[in-house]
Amino acid sequence: MVAKKTAKEGSKVFSLPDPVRPGFCIFIAVSLRIRSKMIQICPRTWKLMTLIGRTPICADIITSNGPSRRILTLRIGEIVQALALTSTRQGNVALRIGNSVLKANTYIPIEKGQRLSLEVIKVSDRITLKLQQGQIEPDLFISTIMKAMPYQRGMSSLLANLTHIADKGHPFLPPGLRQAAEKIIRQLPHFSNLTGSLALKRAIMASGIFLEARLARQSGAMQSRDLAGDFKASLLVLYNLVSKIVGKERRRHNNQFPVRDTTTSKSSQLKPPLRWSSPKAQASSIATIQDLSGKAVFKELKGQIESVLARIQLNQLASLDREGDCKHIWHLELPVRNADRPDIFHLRIEKEAHGTKNSGAENWTVSLAFDLEGFGPVHARVTVTGLHVSATFWSAREATADLFREHFSTLSDNLEQTGLSVGSLICHIGAPTCTGRTPDSRIFLHEKA
Repeated sequence: MVAKKTAKEGSKVFSLPDPVRPGFCIFIAVSLRIRSKMIQICPRTWKLMTLIGRTPICADIITSNGPSRRILTLRIGEIVQALALTSTRQGNVALRIGNSVLKANTYIPIEKGQRLSLEVIKVSDRITLKLQQGQIEPDLFISTIMKAMPYQRGMSSLLANLTHIADKGHPFLPPGLRQAAEKIIRQLPHFSNLTGSLALKRAIMASGIFLEARLARQSGAMQSRDLAGDFKASLLVLYNLVSKIVGKERRRHNNQFPVRDTTTSKSSQLKPPLRWSSPKAQASSIATIQDLSGKAVFKELKGQIESVLARIQLNQLASLDREGDCKHIWHLELPVRNADRPDIFHLRIEKEAHGTKNSGAENWTVSLAFDLEGFGPVHARVTVTGLHVSATFWSAREATADLFREHFSTLSDNLEQTGLSVGSLICHIGAPTCTGRTPDSRIFLHEKA
């Protein structure tokens, strides 16, 4: 049993564990809740949240000078000096403030030995510090994500509009724009052609996330020919055409021409792809331009193209390894023609860099999500180790889950015919639980605080 004692500070009463021995550091911090205070008994450590620049840093004091060490006292508005004891690596950095050493999580590029001036912004149960301007160059990776985040949306609305333009045209669109839309839809891989590994590889390579890497490797006529079917490259061509029309309309309307759609559709609420996030199922949409006319058509198209390009860019950034975790991860969204509308398959492909410790076989995990008409949202996770494969499916509808289970024997036979050893094939009702890490989500955790 632990007896409780109380200590008063003015009219406030706090509960303390018994016994309270000499040398224990008692740190009283006001929480963010109104009229709520918290007391922490900390003989060696206490936790704080700091904010350097625009990036939240979770930090722990990991050393102390024993019971006689001075408590770290901070006041709002105070400028404190910190010394970087390590460089930023895999999202971690150690900082010394006074006699306290903080182990912090951040992607800001801090170098070992660098001295930092930090302003105390808040003193509560979470201490907030802000980096003084001009000390560290802005992180290009973080700033690019921050710029793309507000604009990203799913591509279902844009694909529906491009399909409508390709099939039926639009009285307000010039022929060149319709031809560009037709080309994009015609280039999309067809569902019936993706049964082989080579066709699937070509579709993934043309999904848009490898555009810049392919540009860097090629030049001249070979580059133009090889990149002709790239989804992102084709979108950029279409964007240039629409932008020229928007520019002309702006000049004609004395710069009063709106260029960004501010509606909140389902696709606009789609969560952005981050390195450790799971794929999101996207249902097909209906064309939004069929009832629009004049400048509203170009406004809609330009905003949707910008949003899809921003999402492709986020998929590219989510595929970059900034943590040195020995994993290769690719995020991509693959539009596939199926009947009269494109369906979207969101994939996350993960490869262990060094395989298993025992066999040396490569480990692959492919997570995907899709929402086909009549089937509802479906998630899948396929794991391959050497020549051994297992798969788990999740369906939001029980009827779809039953359909998957009915065809597991056919799937198993087809996989074995390719030389694979089939392990478990399972289908659950619902959605997969998030089991992965989400370190990059801390980048945005407290942006509105």
